[in-house]
Amino acid sequence: MKLSVVIACFNSADTIAIQLEALAKQVWDKPWEILIVDNGCTDKTLEIVESYQTQLPNLRVVDASDKKGAAHAWNIGVQEARGELILFCDSDDKVHDGWVGKMGNALETFDFVAGALNLQELNATWRIPNTHLFGSRTSPQQRLPKYRHAPELKYASTANLGIKKSIHLLIGGFDEELTYNQNLDYCLRTQLAGYSLYFIPDAIVEYRLKHSLRKTFIQFYRWGRYGILIYRRHVGEGSLVDRLRFLFGGWRHLPLQVIKVRNSADIFELFAWLGGRIGEIVGCWEFLIMRSHAIKAQSTNQALNLE
Repeated sequence: MKLSVVIACFNSADTIAIQLEALAKQVWDKPWEILIVDNGCTDKTLEIVESYQTQLPNLRVVDASDKKGAAHAWNIGVQEARGELILFCDSDDKVHDGWVGKMGNALETFDFVAGALNLQELNATWRIPNTHLFGSRTSPQQRLPKYRHAPELKYASTANLGIKKSIHLLIGGFDEELTYNQNLDYCLRTQLAGYSLYFIPDAIVEYRLKHSLRKTFIQFYRWGRYGILIYRRHVGEGSLVDRLRFLFGGWRHLPLQVIKVRNSADIFELFAWLGGRIGEIVGCWEFLIMRSHAIKAQSTNQALNLE
């Protein structure tokens, strides 16, 4: 087996068929497989997957129900994969024709790759903003975003990511202690280990946005909050100025964010911005300020005990 496509699944009955139909159209001249990693589905996801077994003879189901979390599911999927090349995509998205071949060929040359995301097919027109990290109303994603605290490092979503299995194992896989933003941490650790992330613009995946204001806010809140934990791990505790920026910085842009609202998509972008900012504030307090106080208190107690 040359390549394994790993898809983490938890209650994906409403969307998994779209992804499986797209994968059934993939053609590559080397042997490859699809791994559906069950993270404890309680709906009809596995029944739907089973119905594609004849259409996709290279399809396998892997059990990862012993521990909740996408990171655990991805790690189990890679562990059970028979391929030396690993591709990640999501159960609620849709790969374009030729995706497996383009990503597989890229991985034969590079160690770590990411394809482009596109917003046009799986999202209502009113939901797509004029510009987005993952594309626009008229074109797919043009470049990978840079990590703002270390611009030389890039990151990508597990909706369209590829890596050699040996490198995944070398860096210890996804961090299962992270509930969210695991892909950011994974990309940073892989690049810091010496493996550059290469962008493959013609390997495209249709990405599904949240169509609920509440879910959009929560998603960006979680990304903001856990982004601070990742900042602590890779950058450090940060100076007083850095912490003040996390707590208070950016709010001067709120009037501009409000003024820019012209349509439904802009309202979603405003909620996303608010979620991210509030998440960073909570994360700064939780992972930088309070944890630093706890560590200092522990060190003081240890010193007193030694005396």
